[in-house]
Amino acid sequence: MVFGSGGESLEFHHIYPRAYLKNLGISEPDLVANLTILTAPANQSLRDDDDPAAVGRRQDVIKSAVETHAVTWNRFKTGKWNELVEDRSAKITTLIKEVTA
Repeated sequence: MVFGSGGESLEFHHIYPRAYLKNLGISEPDLVANLTILTAPANQSLRDDDDPAAVGRRQDVIKSAVETHAVTWNRFKTGKWNELVEDRSAKITTLIKEVTA
């Protein structure tokens, strides 16, 4: 899905790619905890990386940028799906509570 007005268009990005999760036997790749929004060029540059650990080793992927998406770098880089979902779900819940309090 592409949306946005003005500058660069934005797209939903699967933190852990659907194909990667399918190979692990995970049938719900579209959980909110696995989605984030990136510019279209950033999403396109990551689209072909099947393994989240491989993305974490890329020189153009910056830890601080990843963490602005409520993703803990070490959880992302190790490719441990359950840990990422639990950690990011908790972070998203906290953020929602903060802005709605």
